Amino acid sequence: MSTATVEDLTLFGLLSRSWELDAGVVDVVFDRSGDAVAFALADGSVALAALADAEPATARIRMSVEHGQASIQPRAKALPPIARLHAGQQAPAAIAAHRDSGFVLAEASGALVRVDADGTRGILSSDLDGPITDIDVAPETGRLACIATGGKVAVMAAGDDRPAPLPQDGLARRLGFSPCGTRLAVARDGAVTIWSMEDAPRRVADLPAAERAHAMAWSPDGTLLACGHGSGIEAWRMDNGGTVSLPDYPSPVRSIVWSADGTAMVTSGAFRIIAWPRDRLATNGAPPATLDTGRPSLAAIDAVAAHPAKPLVAAGYENGMLAIAELGKPDELPIKTEGQGAISTLTWSGDGRFLALGTDRGLAAIVELPPQMLK
Repeated sequence: MSTATVEDLTLFGLLSRSWELDAGVVDVVFDRSGDAVAFALADGSVALAALADAEPATARIRMSVEHGQASIQPRAKALPPIARLHAGQQAPAAIAAHRDSGFVLAEASGALVRVDADGTRGILSSDLDGPITDIDVAPETGRLACIATGGKVAVMAAGDDRPAPLPQDGLARRLGFSPCGTRLAVARDGAVTIWSMEDAPRRVADLPAAERAHAMAWSPDGTLLACGHGSGIEAWRMDNGGTVSLPDYPSPVRSIVWSADGTAMVTSGAFRIIAWPRDRLATNGAPPATLDTGRPSLAAIDAVAAHPAKPLVAAGYENGMLAIAELGKPDELPIKTEGQGAISTLTWSGDGRFLALGTDRGLAAIVELPPQMLK
């Protein structure tokens, strides 16, 4: 039996499986089947972990007969090492969840590779010039889009093996499909282009943008697109062409998510969770009041993630703290104290049982959240 350390006995240590890697984590993705999670690293490699746990937190909960209180016991065995996949490129790895299960990984050569939960690889396409800097896959249609060398955008329909280029003015920086997969947003310096993906790709709008996009998020109904940048947010309404500007953030907005019911847009970039109520976002006038969520901090939030079913938001801070708060409520549940680098990426599993996170100093972690904690 291994000896529990002080760190193992913290709430984070008791709930999480964590690994210290030799490169910063730039993205984290759960596969759609719920079998695995992939951590994209700054050195171009990917760390792959199975979601199944030999000693889950739910199996280590003990109820005190004397006091009637629950506690979580530490692990009895050391964690196995995390698997590493080397894509070969000397640039941050680009990954996305595949349509049904597994992941899409870009290799240095420009090949798009399907990676299963067990690490098995299969070539999807080898017709692009590497490195590839961004990938998205529309789950409803299976269509894939990516940004390749020179900021060129290519799209590939499900079942195809040859991506088709999109004519793009300037270097593409980020891209993302709408929830239904019928539109693709491509951000470049100074503008965001909207493409219709029904039948043949068709350019339908060019939206002027003040700054380079750090983050991009469609509302669940696909009627509003938000982009975070160095000093705030710009958002565009697809139904009426209106523009929403939310400026004056104290730090860059690198993360934007929507609540499960689509009623609130939640962002990083401030010293507390910023949640904008959807029904109060206007196309002119002063920005609306936000929903007071969580507690103010001396550290800025770098990453946010919305629970897939409950009105809960997880926030990762620049000092390494992690907390969960309910939208519109001031209380929050601290999960991790500061340290081990800034939380650079954060996401929930599809069933809401797990949080996966990565830091810029190479901490990769999967946090299991027992149902008792999320009532």
